[in-house]
Parts: sequence; structure tokens; C-alpha cells
Amino acid sequence: MTKTFTPLASAIALAAALAASSAHADAYDFQGFYGGVELGISSLDSSIPMPLGSGNSFGLFAGYNHALNSDFIIGGELSYVTDSDHQIAPGVDFTIEGPTELRARLGYVTGNTMIYGALGYTWADYTQTGVGFSDSFEGVSYGLGLETLLTESVSLRIDYTHTQYETGGLIYPTMFEFETDTVSLGIAYHF
Repeated sequence: MTKTFTPLASAIALAAALAASSAHADAYDFQGFYGGVELGISSLDSSIPMPLGSGNSFGLFAGYNHALNSDFIIGGELSYVTDSDHQIAPGVDFTIEGPTELRARLGYVTGNTMIYGALGYTWADYTQTGVGFSDSFEGVSYGLGLETLLTESVSLRIDYTHTQYETGGLIYPTMFEFETDTVSLGIAYHF
């Protein structure tokens, strides 16, 4: 786990250095439509007693920010992430397929950096190889992030999101919970 998050700690340091060295901006510079790509690392935990590892993913996101004043932003964002495989045992993987998230963001802008919190709703499918089943689940997500304008139209961000999924379909007769913790590094273009 330490090796997994070491590159992300470096990315946080890079984002902080860029924030300190760039020109001043305010919330109005973040206002408008944006879209981007992100790379993430997720860890998975479950109320089902089975060992779960971490997985990597690639995602796309798009949204809109509205400046309330020169310091605060509100906005909405939609994201789609590629499948994330988590090894349970040799030859047996638990795969979260295409998680899609719709979330609201509230941010505070200082200089050219926005610190934000997010609250959303996520849905996805999952499969388990070796056993041969699949189902869907959904849940609440929340997180924090740091986004820095590199230029007038390009920003770099680091984002932490915790998602708590619930399932209770045909595969499992009672309600089980799955939780993911995801740290992602993304780059966005602001229109």
C-alpha cells in the first residue's frame, strides 16, 4: 500500500508547487464548462470476509463551475471510469465495471488553486471471475480535491473519493457493502 500511494504523494507536492509559483487567479477563472482525463488508484473493502487488493483505472470527467463570488465555486460533474480489477485469490478477480458518478462540488479559491469538497451518487456493475457471477450496485460518494490552474484554460487536480456501495440482489440474499477509496490525478481543459 505504501508503494502504491508514493507517486500520489509526489503529485500532491507537484500541485502545491505549481500553485505557489503561478500567477494570481480567482473563482471567476474556474467558471464555465470543463472536461478532462484522470488516472486513479483504488482500494476496495467489503463486509464480505474476503481479501481485496487495489486496482488502477482511467477516467473521463466533464462538468460546470459557477462562481458565487471571487472566492467560492459551486458546480456539478459527471465522470466515467474504466474497469478496476481487485484480486481476491490467484485466478479470482473482483471487477468493478464502469463506475459512473454524478456529483456536486463546492470549492474555495485562493490564488490560482481551488480546494473543494464533493458529494455524489455512483452506480456500477461488478463481476467475480472464477465463480462466474455479476450484478450491479450503487451508492453515495464523497471526497476532497485540490485543483490548480496551470494556464488560463488548463488545470491539474488531485482528488480523493470514498464511495460506499450497497448490493442485495440475486447473488447475495442480504445487503452487503463494498467501499472504495480512490486517489486520482487529472488534467482538465476549461472552455
